Amino acid sequence: MRFLAWLFLFCGLVSCNEYVVDRYEYDELVSLMLDAHTLGLVYNRQDVKNDSLKMEYYKILEDRYHLSHDDFQVLMNELMENAELYEKIFDSMNKKLEGMERRGLLE
Repeated sequence: MRFLAWLFLFCGLVSCNEYVVDRYEYDELVSLMLDAHTLGLVYNRQDVKNDSLKMEYYKILEDRYHLSHDDFQVLMNELMENAELYEKIFDSMNKKLEGMERRGLLE
């Protein structure tokens, strides 16, 4: 009987371990990563890079996806640990970019 109580407690603790990546549908992850990529490109093209500009980058992600700076870092780690999902998301993101380019939405 004690064993079952410990087993239920353990299962409850394990099931509470939520991953950031699980908060989002696949298409949301693709859009999120596309936005993060675009924001990164904009940031890298600035002549003056500072922390306030970087925080604006994360503010956009937080406003759109309810994703804090720390959660974004956790999400990136989770995606890198799941190579198959990481590759699928970036393949989808690249296809989306190619489609935008074909439609003349990117220059």
